[in-house]
Amino acid sequence: MNTEMHRIKEILNDKGLTQEWLSKKIGINKIHLNKILNDKASLTKTLAKKISNLPKMDMSEEELMYPKLPLTIVGCYHANDKVEKYEIERPQIQMQNPIMPGWFGLFFKGNPYKEDPFHLTKDQAIVEIFDSKFQKENKIDPRGIYNHVVCCDENDIWRVGWIGELQKKSGKYPFWFNRSGVAYYFKLKWSSICMGSVNLKALQQDLDLSID
Repeated sequence: MNTEMHRIKEILNDKGLTQEWLSKKIGINKIHLNKILNDKASLTKTLAKKISNLPKMDMSEEELMYPKLPLTIVGCYHANDKVEKYEIERPQIQMQNPIMPGWFGLFFKGNPYKEDPFHLTKDQAIVEIFDSKFQKENKIDPRGIYNHVVCCDENDIWRVGWIGELQKKSGKYPFWFNRSGVAYYFKLKWSSICMGSVNLKALQQDLDLSID
């Protein structure tokens, strides 16, 4: 269940208010409100604003429309190497900015050798954020051409770097690891552009993670 919809229910219960009271205050049918609160209908921006304007609800429009979901980390990678996917245990991180449903994260750990000055420890790793809808639909994100992406080849190997335009004759995409001038060519199942990144150190969280 959407955590913000659950919180609305809690506020109503704690203050002795009913869904009927709230539906009248925001001008919608009680049945439709019940569907919204149970994730069977979408909360519109207009309704979120009306709810946020009710002092008794004590919720902002932003947190109603963009609840702060935890970011699930699905893998990690070093420079110029494939992604190591977390198949079972997938850590979650509470980000400072809103995370949309379906977004996932990857840890970038710098160079692989621990003695290398650009090897990133747990507290220094970069969290890169991507949208899983392209993976689910097996599509190439058109925004990612000549941009920073995660991509999956026909052998289900994930890599993070840059892709170019489809080579129609071979059916392959050129791929470059970050900061590398060497092009590789792969048939891709899907790709997703990087939605943003953040340094774990900047989150100032005590994370119980083993990523080294």
